[in-house]
Amino acid sequence: MLLLLTLVRFHWLICDFMDWILLALGAYFLWGAGNVIEKLISKNIKEILSFGVLLGFTETLLLLTYFLFPITLPSISLLFLLFFAGSMRIIAFLPYVKALVKEEVTRLVPIWNTAPVFTFIMSYFLLSESFPPNFIAGFLLLFLGSMMLSIKKKITFKDGFYLMLLSTILYSIQIIILKYSSFSLELPSIIFWTAVGTFITTVLILFLSKKRKRIMDDLKSIPLKLVSPFAFFSLTALVLFVYAVWLGNSAIVTVLGGFQAVFLLVLGIIFKKQLGEFVDRKTILQKAAAIILMILGLAVLYLS
Repeated sequence: MLLLLTLVRFHWLICDFMDWILLALGAYFLWGAGNVIEKLISKNIKEILSFGVLLGFTETLLLLTYFLFPITLPSISLLFLLFFAGSMRIIAFLPYVKALVKEEVTRLVPIWNTAPVFTFIMSYFLLSESFPPNFIAGFLLLFLGSMMLSIKKKITFKDGFYLMLLSTILYSIQIIILKYSSFSLELPSIIFWTAVGTFITTVLILFLSKKRKRIMDDLKSIPLKLVSPFAFFSLTALVLFVYAVWLGNSAIVTVLGGFQAVFLLVLGIIFKKQLGEFVDRKTILQKAAAIILMILGLAVLYLS
């Protein structure tokens, strides 16, 4: 826990010197690693709610930002929105995990990669975010590359598809709320108040659910060697991601999530036996072309 707090404080102190695009890429790299851990954890639990409770109590550690930084009390309306955003961390996570149980991780990434479309539309109409020509060009290159990279087979409209789509929309709403709150709040306050919302939601799920005993049994059955990296990846990635949204353009931050597929591809090859997933060598040229498109998208964002 001390290491985690050190990381939170360290990232906060260096935010003025770091590019928000790099922060976003760092978050997606850690989430990619976290996906592998989540897949392994899913083999140890029987109740989907257990995943939400695990994530909720893990992110509750971010309440400790109260003792590290000055926390601002926002308006009632903004406070409600931040609580809602925090609750979405759990509520949106549940269909996401259920989808992972039903389908391969790499199959679901293309659906997850539609999040930038929802975020782009909402950020334009609700937040009036500006999109210079180079941002639009970079956005399109990154989006097309991420879709090319992640699509291996024809997408079928099964339960996993709809669950991941629901999760994607809910996460997009959460991102818009985070960006909206950045107009009037500092980063530690945003992290703290969303963590409060996450904590409240987690407690309600745990104590109001009729499956409380099964949830507790599931949590006890998860090996500590999996819980520790899960907590590290989840918390550090979340802080970096909120950072990036706070500093930059929410739609661009979201579309950079396509690089998570790159990280998953590499990790899928490394941990092929553990995940039980197959990486088709015949698609290597398609994936290489997709990665080139995404790199070009990054270049457009940086050089224009």
